Amino acid sequence: MHLTDLNYEKTISRYKSEFAALVDNIWEELETDPFYADEKKRVLSWGKAFGTEEKADIISFSDKAIQHPEFAMYRDLVKTGSFWHVLDRETELETLLGEEKMLEIEKLVIETASRSEQFIKLGYAAPGYKHPYFTLFHMYEEGKLERAMDSQMLKKITTNAFWEMAYYEQPLSQNYRTLLISFSKYFDDYLDLTSIKDGSAYKGPLHIEDWVTQHYINAFKRAEPVLSHEDASKLVAPIIHHMLEKDAMCEAAPWLYYNTQDEYLDEYNSVVEVDSIEAVKRLYGAYRTSPHVQEALKNVTAKLLKLSTDSDVEVPISKNIPRIIRELIDWRTRDEMLGFVSENLPSINNSSDAELLFRAHKFPLSLIPKDKKDEIMGMLRNGKSKKIEKRSLRDS
Repeated sequence: MHLTDLNYEKTISRYKSEFAALVDNIWEELETDPFYADEKKRVLSWGKAFGTEEKADIISFSDKAIQHPEFAMYRDLVKTGSFWHVLDRETELETLLGEEKMLEIEKLVIETASRSEQFIKLGYAAPGYKHPYFTLFHMYEEGKLERAMDSQMLKKITTNAFWEMAYYEQPLSQNYRTLLISFSKYFDDYLDLTSIKDGSAYKGPLHIEDWVTQHYINAFKRAEPVLSHEDASKLVAPIIHHMLEKDAMCEAAPWLYYNTQDEYLDEYNSVVEVDSIEAVKRLYGAYRTSPHVQEALKNVTAKLLKLSTDSDVEVPISKNIPRIIRELIDWRTRDEMLGFVSENLPSINNSSDAELLFRAHKFPLSLIPKDKKDEIMGMLRNGKSKKIEKRSLRDS
């Protein structure tokens, strides 16, 4: 696949020749040194040839490699494919090679990245090979690749980077999550979510709700008019998950949810007071019954239920959980609903757990299976805490 106007095969062949010539020139400077002469003898004693690859391996540990910034550039491109290191010494390379050559190198970096799969098959396993477009995106954010990066190229790389990271690891590590939230400012203009239509990008549920931003929502709104109901529901599911979880977090500990106090103060009045359940119905009600959205609703509900009796957790159960269960999730039977709640509520081990759940959070007893309800009421009656009032157990 060609992403630029560069003929990759022809250009990389020329670079291999240039690299071989450079290696021979550097080796001429080294071979009179007894140390390097012995290194050559050692390689030959193994029955190996002593060509470009063998010379380059030895040169890479020498001072000459540092003195020739183009050596590492060529080696990264033609041998290892580690494209993210090619521009490590960009300023020195430009002084040495000139702007026209640097444009060609940047295009070759992009083309090499798109062929990372070839290097994975050779046994290379650095993260850059596994999310090449995200790596290119990171390089661009660092101020590299600007010569070769027009708006169309940035759109391709942003879109491919998004799909790579959506499936890279679960859960997404804090480092990647932070980077993605930072990079999401490009989503408004460059994330093309209509790419889901070709069938190859989407590989399963988008568990990306913890870094959904307004920029992602804007990209979805831009794409929504030309998407099928099925594809749109896949893309909106993490938005709905995010809206409901954010509401719970803001209610419980908003100062922990935002990165800075200013961010919290800027958004607090406009976000915290919003009824997220009504917002989901109003904005995305057309997708509510989709299997993709139903899965997201169950996932966020299970996540919040599991926090419900931990008195140390920063985000206790949201008051909205019973409403999500009743108003947004479609249950085939009442027993299915009760089983879901029973499975995802943590163990109620004592009267303190029970009072935290039913008095502090006012969780409805009607959502608890009878056997579990009887067990909990027994704990409350036998516990040291005062009895829970009937009206605090009554459904709202």
